[in-house]
Amino acid sequence: MNDENMFDKIHRNAIIIAGAFMGAFLIMAFVFEIVLKDLHLEVQPSIQTTLQYVLFVVALLEAISMVIVKNLILSGRIKTKPFPNSQEFTSENEKIGMQRLFTAFIFAYAIASSIGIYGFLFRLIGKENSLFYAFLGISLILMAIHFPRKDN
Repeated sequence: MNDENMFDKIHRNAIIIAGAFMGAFLIMAFVFEIVLKDLHLEVQPSIQTTLQYVLFVVALLEAISMVIVKNLILSGRIKTKPFPNSQEFTSENEKIGMQRLFTAFIFAYAIASSIGIYGFLFRLIGKENSLFYAFLGISLILMAIHFPRKDN
């Protein structure tokens, strides 16, 4: 197997993972809207407001840090472990480069997912859906922006 085929295989795996992340959020939105539409936790208004502010700040910091850390991974300033011994790469640099791309992608999607999960928390503790859909939308937009592309 040559390097191009290995790259295509890794890229295909990344696309499958991306689809699974995005699909999971769409399934959760469906479940909330159809199955659990009347489910709300009873939370004191002061705690609810405080929690909303905290989650807003955490989501903003995560969105900013996602870009910074992803760039540090891609530049090599954050070390990643190369793929296990594989004869499918012609050099150690190619192996490390592929691992950097894959690690940066997984990191970005994990952070984008956490922002979407904050939206689900908003939906559970609040009576309105606007924050739920806002955070779900932000999460999906971040996933679309960081979708695995071959030109990365």
